[in-house]
Amino acid sequence: MKKIAELRKLDNSKLQQELKDASKNLFEIRFSVESGQGRNVADISKWRKYVARIKTLLKEENKLEKVA
Repeated sequence: MKKIAELRKLDNSKLQQELKDASKNLFEIRFSVESGQGRNVADISKWRKYVARIKTLLKEENKLEKVA
């Protein structure tokens, strides 16, 4: 997981890729927890927040493009 400052430096296409990877990772964590493989349940909330951060940055950039 990258910090918000590192995410802000990425361009739109790299943010999209980061979002795809984070969503996939979140799915895998959820699946492993539900199947009882003993993953840390707290990881789910961490990854959900990370996905939300990326989506927020993508939305901010879209709003800035519309204004400019």
